Amino acid sequence: MYCDGKMFAIVADDQLFIKPTDAGRAWISAQGTLQEAPPYPQAKPPPKPKKPASAS
Repeated sequence: MYCDGKMFAIVADDQLFIKPTDAGRAWISAQGTLQEAPPYPQAKPPPKPKKPASAS
C-alpha cells in the first residue's frame, strides 16, 4: 500500500503488515496488542528503531 508515493504497508496471506516505523507502531498499539512478524518467510528483518540522541 502506498501514500504520496511511499510504501507504508503490505497485505500478505490475508494479513496487513504496517511498515515498522514509530508512527506505524503507535497506530498498531492504539488498535490493540502489537505483534511484529515478517510478511513472508524470506523477508529481511526491519531496521532497528533509531535511539534518540542524548542531550549533553
